[in-house]
Order: sequence, then structure tokens, then C-alpha cells
Amino acid sequence: MTLKDGYNTDSVYFHTKVTLYTPVLGTLILSGFITLFNMGIPCWWSAVATTIVAVVHGILWNTLHADSHGIDDLEFKDGLPRLSVLPRDNWMSNWIIRNHSLHHVMNGIGNFNIVFPGYDHVLGTYHYAKDISEVPNAMEAVATAKTQMLA
Repeated sequence: MTLKDGYNTDSVYFHTKVTLYTPVLGTLILSGFITLFNMGIPCWWSAVATTIVAVVHGILWNTLHADSHGIDDLEFKDGLPRLSVLPRDNWMSNWIIRNHSLHHVMNGIGNFNIVFPGYDHVLGTYHYAKDISEVPNAMEAVATAKTQMLA
């Protein structure tokens, strides 16, 4: 999917600051649950777990989302680096492109998550398209995104 001329590409990236703040907030929340429910798990594990998830999410988001929009000029100040070795022509990348293209075609009312799409199902924001050709401009958006991702 191409971006409109003059579009601020900052919204395409998962920024480094957010990636760094996520483990702090996640550690506080998980440690609270561990303590509240007396789970017997060392609280420092929550710091390790949330840090790993935040870093993996940041790298995958900045790879998959930026690729689906045809953007490849990411600097560290923008977000964690892209993973250029990630395969881009398989059933999963095709599904990600279709799902994200529908997010834009539907004017952003659902299908928000690229890296952890299960959350869209949990939060009720996932939208099915029985036949993608029924959604106006969807086929064009998917074709454009696929071309940009493989470029």
C-alpha cells in the first residue's frame, strides 16, 4: 500500500521509546498480578518476559508494517531495526498483507494488529471478509502491498 504524498511516516513505525517503556509498564502489571495472586513466580521474570516480547514485537512490527507500506528507511531513533532476512513470500506474509490491507480499506475500524493478530479476535476488532473482492479497492490494495513487500 502506498502512502499519500507528504504522509508522516512516523505512524508506520513502532518507536524505540514505546518499545523501551513497554517492559517497564508490563513488569509493573505482571509483578502486581504475581504478588496479588501469590503465584510463587519470581517477579524479575516478568521483566525478562516483557522485555523479550517488546523487542520481538518492535522488530517484527517495524519489518512487517513498514514493508507492507513500502518503507525501508528506518533509523534507530524511529524504532528497532527491520529484520531483512524475514521471508516475505509465504502463506503467513500473504495473510498479514491481506489482513492489514483490509484494515486500511475499512478506514481503520479493525484488523489493527500485524504481529499478534489474535488480540483482534480477543478484543472483537477482527473483521472477516468471506470474499475479499466484495470489499471496495481491497484487491488493488493487497496487490500493491504485496509488490512493495517483495521489492
